[in-house]
Amino acid sequence: MISTVHAPVAFSRPHTIIGTSVSVVALALLAGLHADQAVPWWQVLLVLIGGLATNIYIVGINQLADIEIDRINKPWLPLASGAMSVRRARLIVMGCVLAAVAIGAVTGPFALAAFLIGIVVGTAYSLPPLRLKRYAMWAALSIAGVRQTVVGFSTWMVPSR
Repeated sequence: MISTVHAPVAFSRPHTIIGTSVSVVALALLAGLHADQAVPWWQVLLVLIGGLATNIYIVGINQLADIEIDRINKPWLPLASGAMSVRRARLIVMGCVLAAVAIGAVTGPFALAAFLIGIVVGTAYSLPPLRLKRYAMWAALSIAGVRQTVVGFSTWMVPSR
């Protein structure tokens, strides 16, 4: 069972955090090579933080929507196991969505658009009425599309704005 101290880390789904982090750094390096100049570190940091906030929002809203299902299929998750309260999870999710939008607004229109697309698709993936995860093709397109849009597009386009 997860301790209440480690619950926020488990709630963030660390494997997705690693994927987002590696993608942003790798794409920032590629974008810098493409432009023949290094991407400013502060832009990369803003896109990374905004991307991570979007990522945590998406995995968090998914866990909030599936507490009962996860009690059977993934009982080790913080909400399913009771290591984290629903109230705390909602606060984290709301903080992350606000942070992503604020960072997108500061970083520029490409990042803001990418983060908003991720938020909208992540919400449609988990919540009614669409709940796209019910359909294999839409679920796969949602996951791959958000990964490419939020991470790829925002990282690649921010330096060139």
